[in-house]
Amino acid sequence: MSPASNCPQRDIDADDAFLKRFASARGEQANVRFWQSPTCLVMPRSFTRKKRYTAVAVGSEIPIALRRSGGGIVLHGPEFLNISVVQKLHKVSIAAAYEPLSSILRPALQGLGIEVDFGPVPGAYCDGKYNFRVRGRKLGGTAAIIRTFQGAPYTLAHVTLHINFGPNQLAAIARVERALGINKRYDLGMHTAVKNEMTSCR
Repeated sequence: MSPASNCPQRDIDADDAFLKRFASARGEQANVRFWQSPTCLVMPRSFTRKKRYTAVAVGSEIPIALRRSGGGIVLHGPEFLNISVVQKLHKVSIAAAYEPLSSILRPALQGLGIEVDFGPVPGAYCDGKYNFRVRGRKLGGTAAIIRTFQGAPYTLAHVTLHINFGPNQLAAIARVERALGINKRYDLGMHTAVKNEMTSCR
């Protein structure tokens, strides 16, 4: 696993470098990166265009890092595991981008007695079509980008897996969203974590 640096933005940017190295080498087989970062809030670069962004970034108690993919705000830190997979796409689609990520994570979680599927989770933060779910609750959120290098499509797909997740983590996300003028309501009961699921399997 890639060790966390003392700079969250450097950890996020390492994914871009990971994809560029893989594409420059004209990689064919999917390559994976396991990593963590210090506690930080990660949001799309497009959020810097929000009127309140500068004031929020300066005043936030939790460091803010920016990513290239879209979606909402997520939390990284020691209670989360990040998994990034790069691959050359033979079929250009977001669903295809997530296939190797699923093939890595599903068997690993099954080994812990945790069965997951893909899908939306209404009431979860940064909800999307490709959350990793356990009985309808969010265990991890995903993001993907597709970029063309020398005429060939390559992708980086990413999941932030909840190792431990509770009201403090959800409140941190909601607090900075409200400061940015994003008013969404989340349901803690629509989230889960590896720690919770392993306890329930005993």
